[in-house]
Amino acid sequence: MFKRFFKRGFFGAVLAETALILPIVLGVTFAVIEFGRIFYYVNSLNHICRASARYASIGPNYTTTRLKTLSNATTLIPSAITITLTVSPTTGTVRLVGDLITVTASIPFDPVFPDFIKLFTGGTSTMWPTTLTVRATNRVEVASGGPT
Repeated sequence: MFKRFFKRGFFGAVLAETALILPIVLGVTFAVIEFGRIFYYVNSLNHICRASARYASIGPNYTTTRLKTLSNATTLIPSAITITLTVSPTTGTVRLVGDLITVTASIPFDPVFPDFIKLFTGGTSTMWPTTLTVRATNRVEVASGGPT
């Protein structure tokens, strides 16, 4: 049956259709992979931010390195060294119960398939973020000194 199918010259039509459809299928596949990576990184950064804000709100003395360790940043994102944590107010600032503490986390994002993305964006890959940033805010639960 297959010999008869290919004898009629359908093989060339199948090859032409595959050549037309394959770039579209690959583009959608690579886009799904990149969006999945962005979603994972943002979700992990949200967890790291929330946990860091929680630890900073109950402990008056904290460092960004200690907050990364307590929030399991290296478990969630293997390249956690590149995560930048910014805590406001900084360590050593007098904090009263009920004050707000904000933690901002950011990490550089590099696409896995940058050349393929540039092919579809006309030579630029500006449609992908270069830095992913999230923020979490908590109320201080333990005062760090000063008037109560």
